[in-house]
Amino acid sequence: MACSRVTFSIVCAVVSALSLRAETKRNSKDGLTYAWIFSGTYTMGCSLGDGECFDWEAPPHNVAVKKGFWIGQTEVTQRAYEKVMGTNPSRYRGPNLPVEQVSWFDALRYCEEVGMRLPSEIEWEYAARGGTRGPLYDLGPPQK
Repeated sequence: MACSRVTFSIVCAVVSALSLRAETKRNSKDGLTYAWIFSGTYTMGCSLGDGECFDWEAPPHNVAVKKGFWIGQTEVTQRAYEKVMGTNPSRYRGPNLPVEQVSWFDALRYCEEVGMRLPSEIEWEYAARGGTRGPLYDLGPPQK
């Protein structure tokens, strides 16, 4: 069965039992910076007051991230992906743009090549929330 190509950005993570690490590190294999996310708890799913939720995101529930992990500080750039994989499948080209048009299997292989792994859904949401408890992820100031 052929795997359809999907557009998503690769973010790699690696779990470690040690939580006393530097806040960031540069991976020599892809040249990208990774941030250490400490273990902790958060409310997963649709936050109270968020009117833009899907039915499957409710009800909100508490989850624990039991081990800290490394996660890409940015999405994987086309420059990094091409350096590691030797190809750039992106439709919208630019060395500092996120790589896209990769399958889940491509993303998995990339993460393995750089000594990392894809984060779980729980880890990704925990990192994306960045400690916020509001209805949406903190995306920074609105852009004009």
